Amino acid sequence: MADELKFPEELGNGPIQKRWITDVFCGIMFWIAMFAFVVAVVYGFNGGQPRNLFIGWDADANGCGYSANTKDYPFLYWPSPPNTDMLEQLRQSPPNF
Repeated sequence: MADELKFPEELGNGPIQKRWITDVFCGIMFWIAMFAFVVAVVYGFNGGQPRNLFIGWDADANGCGYSANTKDYPFLYWPSPPNTDMLEQLRQSPPNF
């Protein structure tokens, strides 16, 4: 069994002395993607309305408590969670919560 295991002679005195970077391309692509992500986040916060991400939206695309029509209905209620056809906006939280 020991005869089958043959290590390279250059590893006999420790690790390889001549090392090089093998993932330069992946590192460059990673930092380009990180930069693009930061640009997209800054652009989204400056030119968009991030508040819309946190608003409950009913089946008719009305933001709960967002517009003049739904100002008095800040809560979104799912009577049956898997069934999104029954989304309702409520003035106050349901009594069972």
